Amino acid sequence: LREERAAGTVTKQSLSGPARIAESKILGGLLLLASVGMLKFAFTSEGILSGSAISGFLDIFSTQKLVHVSSLDFFVLSAMMYGPILEDLKRRTKLERQDDEQLLQLKLRAALATSLPLLGPSLHLLTRPSLPNDESA
Repeated sequence: LREERAAGTVTKQSLSGPARIAESKILGGLLLLASVGMLKFAFTSEGILSGSAISGFLDIFSTQKLVHVSSLDFFVLSAMMYGPILEDLKRRTKLERQDDEQLLQLKLRAALATSLPLLGPSLHLLTRPSLPNDESA
């Protein structure tokens, strides 16, 4: 299946066009703004806190398989982001070989990013360390 990339194997210069865009802090900021906007809409009087929205969702959640599976899939996929986020943090951080404290910090940061299904990955993209500039970095 998929194998982890070692630290230092991916640099800014090795990225192609779409990957360079994904590396941008501007994209992370825009995704965070979109996430906050969706949550703001969800928690307004028109959103999920109105009694009719909750009862309507529960009704289609129990009767429509697509809604049921999509809702569960959202949370499962969010939880499964732990491994890729941790790998990304390890690749971007100068991790000493036996530094258990630093590794624990990276694991906690990855766990926090996956525990907030919509905001966590967006915050990770905005706050993650930059890739090294070249192979000698």
